[in-house]
Amino acid sequence: DWEDFTGCANKLVLEIVDVLYKGPFDLEKVKECTEGMSITGHGVHIREGCVIKPVKEQFHPKLGRLILKSINPDYLLRKGGTEYN
Repeated sequence: DWEDFTGCANKLVLEIVDVLYKGPFDLEKVKECTEGMSITGHGVHIREGCVIKPVKEQFHPKLGRLILKSINPDYLLRKGGTEYN
């Protein structure tokens, strides 16, 4: 669960990724968090996308642990890219 994870990270003085949104699932919010410029590196790079996780751990019968990634189409179509997402 998110609270357990952040509690452990704080105790171990570990940095975690920035949280762009925390709240009820909203497809428009997912799109907003997926697209645009990166929030790291002074905003000069295209955002790769975002990871979507429930606050309470969940499992899906076909997917397993429920964690999804929304990939920015501009990131996928950029020139000179080397990833094979």
